[in-house]
Amino acid sequence: MPGSNGTEDFLGLPPRSAKPRTEGLTHVIDKGVSLREIEGLFETAGDYVDIVKLGWGTSYVTQNLDEKLALYRSFGVPIVCGGTLFEAVVGRDRLDEYRSWLAQKGFTHVEVSDGTIDLAHGRKLELVSELAKDLSSSRRSGRRTPTSSTRRTSGWSG
Repeated sequence: MPGSNGTEDFLGLPPRSAKPRTEGLTHVIDKGVSLREIEGLFETAGDYVDIVKLGWGTSYVTQNLDEKLALYRSFGVPIVCGGTLFEAVVGRDRLDEYRSWLAQKGFTHVEVSDGTIDLAHGRKLELVSELAKDLSSSRRSGRRTPTSSTRRTSGWSG
């Protein structure tokens, strides 16, 4: 049986389900890569990439963020705004400004984390719930705002 690269599947792996997948998701972290590197990733492994996270606050400092978001969206993958930026937002009490920025940029997923700040588990869940409420109201009104859910209590929302 041929593998995904056209060679014999010597590992005997089960076939991978088609996108969009609900199981066996491949999550890629963008550490500040260029548009050309994104194109290369999707040229070589795009069939495997299910979600991309802009890590370590790179979404805030990327000079061509709008172009980068548009390129990822052209490949049909959700983009997560990573948790380090979320933590900076919470630490500076700028959650309302962050929500507006996420909506302006069209983010549909955010990571709610507490790796660099003290955030009580209950407060973390409250923040996930607040972001989920934002999503619910924006879906009813047709506005684009960040998505969130409580599917995973490990800090993911999206």
